[in-house]
Amino acid sequence: MAPNHTPSTARSARRALLGAVRAVPGRVAAGLAAQDTAARARGWAVTVRRAGGRAYRDPRFNRLAGTHPHPETTTARGVR
Repeated sequence: MAPNHTPSTARSARRALLGAVRAVPGRVAAGLAAQDTAARARGWAVTVRRAGGRAYRDPRFNRLAGTHPHPETTTARGVR
């Protein structure tokens, strides 16, 4: 029994699939732009990495960096 597909049906299905695949980068970019905007509204720093990756950093963490010594720089009696 032959499949019930005509060339035009397969062609239209292929076009629909290709259209959906082509729309993905735009949707991803829009989502990243929304996340970047929200992060900047909170005062966070946004760093764009390779391959479109993102790093989000709250600058308030910089103030905490000097308050607690790193475990490798301390001894039983305190800071080396």
